Amino acid sequence: MIVATVAAARLSSEGTADSVAGFAAMWTSLLLMFISVVGTIIMRRYQTALSIGFLLGVIFIMTQQMLIVFAIFAERSQDPKNSAVITQSEEAMSVFAFFIFFVYAVCATMLAVFRDDIIKVEVPTSDPHEFNQQEVEENQI
Repeated sequence: MIVATVAAARLSSEGTADSVAGFAAMWTSLLLMFISVVGTIIMRRYQTALSIGFLLGVIFIMTQQMLIVFAIFAERSQDPKNSAVITQSEEAMSVFAFFIFFVYAVCATMLAVFRDDIIKVEVPTSDPHEFNQQEVEENQI
């Protein structure tokens, strides 16, 4: 959040194209914070197959997004028309994005490998309607 805030502040003061990059930095930071909260809730309370699969999918998507953000900011930092402040801000954001890409890739890999150990709630294999029907028949006899 700190890197994104500083980058957005520096980039928004320089012009319109750079303010769009500042918005991208802030939006990415807010998404990362939101996914951290949702991931924590899922891992602590809702350890069903569906929620773990949802979390795995979201982490995989964010991994790819952070790779794209890294490439965009790394390419933008190479522009010779940039001032030193813009170049430093874009380089910092690209390093941050690559670091988060790596962390999410490791997290997604670990979650995929150990998902069977993480899932706590078992999915019923029999139809509950059939079970209730058997109880009704036994009670009637």
